[in-house]
Amino acid sequence: MDAILEISLFIFIGLIMGGVFAWLMLKIGKQQIINLYLFATGILIGVVGFMLIPDALSHYSIPGLMIGTLAGLCFMMCLDEYVVKIIKRKQIHPRFVSGSLFLVLGIIFHTLPAGITIGTELTGSSWEMNSLVGTFLLHQIPEGMALFVSFLAWTDSLTPFFFAALLVALSLFLSILIGNYALAFTYKTKSITMGLAIGTLSFASVHSIYLQQVKKQRKFVHILLGVMFVLLYMMVFLEHGIR
Repeated sequence: MDAILEISLFIFIGLIMGGVFAWLMLKIGKQQIINLYLFATGILIGVVGFMLIPDALSHYSIPGLMIGTLAGLCFMMCLDEYVVKIIKRKQIHPRFVSGSLFLVLGIIFHTLPAGITIGTELTGSSWEMNSLVGTFLLHQIPEGMALFVSFLAWTDSLTPFFFAALLVALSLFLSILIGNYALAFTYKTKSITMGLAIGTLSFASVHSIYLQQVKKQRKFVHILLGVMFVLLYMMVFLEHGIR
């Protein structure tokens, strides 16, 4: 139990570190919020295209991934209509808020199969030697950057970001418990869950952020920089591990 708590804490710290990096870019780099928002879009596209999808294709069944992805997209499209109607009553930016919500859901769906895998491989005090934990921790940093910027686009309060990071850490904690106590999902169920992660994160990046902002701002360079950041990040930190 102590090891599971420590892993969940490290994941929480990884997300917070991503938020800190984004904040430094905002304050030191003097970047506008919209530029960081588009940069975060590029990060999400890079995470989905170069981390999530290649890893999923090599570890999960394609039919399960397709079912999960389609289900995730349909779920997000329905949720988008429902959430936007509610948020409009609050007279705040509905697309920004829904983008944050969809991003949180996508990250949570992503942590479920990874957490179960960590739980099944968790053995006593040797958990820190497992490369899966280390690479998964590093994976949270770019996601934390995107999460921080998505909240910063519609609120000055850091509370939603910390709450979202805590929620992701809690979902990881529960999924590790499932795997650790031999209640792991079947191979097909893991595939569908990973497909849900791909569908939800893709929706968050391409629809809720990309289509709503780039067509107005036309600042494609910031998206490209975000994708390049992910590629550089993978070359430096993740070249020997799986995501």
